[in-house]
Amino acid sequence: MRYRKNVGDIGEDFAAKLLENSGFRIIARNFATKQGEIDIIALKDGVMHFIEVKTRTGSQYGYPSDSVTKVKQDRIRKAAKAYLSNR
Repeated sequence: MRYRKNVGDIGEDFAAKLLENSGFRIIARNFATKQGEIDIIALKDGVMHFIEVKTRTGSQYGYPSDSVTKVKQDRIRKAAKAYLSNR
């Protein structure tokens, strides 16, 4: 379990750096509410982006995008609404 957390942390750090290098400003990381969690919240050109990061070391368990199900998208959406209503 710790290995998976470390891989996930490395993936999130890498994604944050890629975003910053692409002109995004990181607003928050690992924003969590009872509705769900958002890995990265970033701003670019006046648009706020709510980003889910999935890191895999191989494709044996499928592609990262396969794990962002409709249920996960709904949780992200609810967490994003919670974030915006608190700001």
